[in-house]
Amino acid sequence: ERSPRGPKMSTLVKELHQACDRLDVAYKAMRRGSTRWELPASTAARAIAGLVVRGEAEKLDACVDAFCERRALETLVALGTAATATPRARAAVVGCVAFLVQNVTRPEALFLLLSGNRVNALLTDGALVDGGAGDDEVDARFVGLLRSLSLRLDARTVQFFVDDCGTSFPLHG
Repeated sequence: ERSPRGPKMSTLVKELHQACDRLDVAYKAMRRGSTRWELPASTAARAIAGLVVRGEAEKLDACVDAFCERRALETLVALGTAATATPRARAAVVGCVAFLVQNVTRPEALFLLLSGNRVNALLTDGALVDGGAGDDEVDARFVGLLRSLSLRLDARTVQFFVDDCGTSFPLHG
């Protein structure tokens, strides 16, 4: 049975909201054309992924709920697929998504990660699919994401990777 754990829950959720705030600031900086968004975005992304997995492991539904409510995955993917994203930023985003996919334990949490085509956007991003613009770190993280997804692929999760029009399947190239 999943139940809130008092102060521990509120601390984790508070930290998650703070990390999401930092990610949002980095996203706004990127949209304004600033060149100083990558390090804060990478740091916030790692914090978010760690807090979500930790909260999920401790059966704190509020952490996954906050992650979804704050649309953190959407922001992460937008940062990682932005035309101005450097290989370092792309590697950070792909690594965090792979970490989340690999480490969430509840099927519902995995379904929330895979729904909404956010992961598909990473899988079909030209800069990632075409070899990470020649960056070994991006390539390694992308392969790690594919590996994490392949380990979680089953009859229930395959639905998140099939295009409704039947014209594409992101994991099959």
